[in-house]
Amino acid sequence: MKTLNIMAASMLLTAAVSATAQELPENLYLIGDATAAGWNCNAPEQMEKVNAYEFTYTGNFTKGEFKLPWVVGGDMWGSNTYMPLEAGEKVTKNGLTGSECYLTHNGQPDQKWVVEDAGVYKLTFKIDAADTNFGTLDAQYIGELPKCIYMLGVATDRWDSNSGTPVYEKDGKYVWIGALNYYNEDKLVKFSLTQGDWDKVTFAVPTEVNLNGNVLQVEPGTYPYAESAETEPGALKDWFWGVKEGKSGDYEIIVDTDAKTVTFNLIKSYAFDKDNITELYMLGLAAESFDSNHPLPMTSLGNGKFSWTGTLDYATSDGDENHANKQFKFVTPTGDWNKVYYLVPTAAEADGFIEEVEPGSYPVKMTTWTEGRSGVDAFFGMKPDTKGIYTITVDVPNLTFNLVSGASGVNEIKTADFMAVVSGENLIVTGVEGEVLLYDIAGRRVLAATGSTIDISMLSKGVYVVATSKGSVKIYK
Repeated sequence: MKTLNIMAASMLLTAAVSATAQELPENLYLIGDATAAGWNCNAPEQMEKVNAYEFTYTGNFTKGEFKLPWVVGGDMWGSNTYMPLEAGEKVTKNGLTGSECYLTHNGQPDQKWVVEDAGVYKLTFKIDAADTNFGTLDAQYIGELPKCIYMLGVATDRWDSNSGTPVYEKDGKYVWIGALNYYNEDKLVKFSLTQGDWDKVTFAVPTEVNLNGNVLQVEPGTYPYAESAETEPGALKDWFWGVKEGKSGDYEIIVDTDAKTVTFNLIKSYAFDKDNITELYMLGLAAESFDSNHPLPMTSLGNGKFSWTGTLDYATSDGDENHANKQFKFVTPTGDWNKVYYLVPTAAEADGFIEEVEPGSYPVKMTTWTEGRSGVDAFFGMKPDTKGIYTITVDVPNLTFNLVSGASGVNEIKTADFMAVVSGENLIVTGVEGEVLLYDIAGRRVLAATGSTIDISMLSKGVYVVATSKGSVKIYK
């Protein structure tokens, strides 16, 4: 039975004003000092999505607290989060079954589960299909935690050697995977071999430094480490590893305590190379998304060019007055806001800037928050009282885009593999064998056919997606 104490119920009613029975998370995360993420809102642990109503996670939990937010980043603290109905509900070796929880839309009241017994747990979270404002959490104890050392620095936003981020043993070594973002001081990583006060533990630090007298900036590779401790006043070397500018990305760090080495393996670079961009997305009202983890894909035309056709309407609203006339900007690749690059108006110097456009050609500039840089949150908008079908074609290498009224530029789309052309009441598809599928912009399949000439006379005017074995493009009838 779903019950709340009177104070919590009052706060929940306030928090749930915008609730709808059909609201569901695209992703679900774990955050809290019981998790490997700690309270770092930019790098929470992501749960695995089983289906729209179920998420699971198996991982290591220390003693501490956690809750289940929907989003990544600073907006996390005041947005959708699942929390226990009863604050402080305990997770122990005996497990947890059917722990009732609710959805708050503003982070309040700030209630959490509490892990009393550290260990490896499997969490299963199920959303109530009848009322998505509620759900249940199961926690199954799997076993003891593996051995670990502890990570400190900007990368995990933990600095106290009493509460460093655990880095667990795997095949005799200690492995951490996450983001390393360059910034001016660059104190990204060091390790404590045990937990305790800073003058009571031994640290693993670089053997030399090359920045600010306390940082060794590295490229991918293996480096020796030295053990350092406050064996006498002033003996401790408070040194860190960092990455060079332009080398930010997702890394795997492997610490070998036998060989006394630290290996930095680059998994994914965050660098922006305008001449080799293979994916581009839109954000804004036209994309129905302001989340860089879930932007709207544009159609690749090859050679760094991308297109989109759809409705642009000055009056469009998503209910957020701060989004008024923020029709579109461009982003690549997908990911957290501080790991991607945006193409915005060249005149934008402050957040909230909107350049109103009409059919024509416009320059763009790249802006980003990667590597500690300060980007600008700006958009393109439409002139007042403007509404219609438009085609946007972006030329990334030349940092420009064209805006065309109507569907010109999409009636005939050629990729490296095939071409789709609208000719009267027919769709001509060349370079493709097998079935051709057409979807409307809501994602519903409206036609399936084979052959190079497909009758589309039964379709109403609008934008459709042509899906083939060689990829997909948008067309306009």
